[in-house]
Amino acid sequence: MFYYLWIVACKHSCLKSARLVLEILSKTNCKGLIEIASSYLYIVAVFFILYKILHKFAFTSTMRLLRWHLMSSFLFA
Repeated sequence: MFYYLWIVACKHSCLKSARLVLEILSKTNCKGLIEIASSYLYIVAVFFILYKILHKFAFTSTMRLLRWHLMSSFLFA
């Protein structure tokens, strides 16, 4: 699961800053900061994936509703 989130974080620009901070901290010897940054990246990636899923679901359901409305207006006009 974490590797999937890491790939998502690498590909999307809104998560690149968190990944960059994690890479910078990984070059230091501060393990506490690395754990905080990795948990932050994990949380941001989870919320980003949920946002993408909900946005896609909302868009498809809106399009279905719009298509149904247009078809019914043409059929019953």
